[in-house]
Amino acid sequence: MDWPSRSPDLNPMGNLWIILVRRIYADNRQFETVKDLQSAISKTWSEVDNSVIKNLMNSMSERIFQIINKSGSCTDY
Repeated sequence: MDWPSRSPDLNPMGNLWIILVRRIYADNRQFETVKDLQSAISKTWSEVDNSVIKNLMNSMSERIFQIINKSGSCTDY
């Protein structure tokens, strides 16, 4: 099977960014300055539990399995 040039299905970092964005902008929070946003990103990142990252990494085998079964097509991720 050829390796796809762009495969977000195999990038758990995309899922992590979604988690961070949802937490950062919870309750429609807005930021007045870039520095405020940077602080919120740093704070939120430090609050991400290691189990979240571990779960994303553990999902890799299932992601790869789905890619193989779908002959490189989109997966559930």
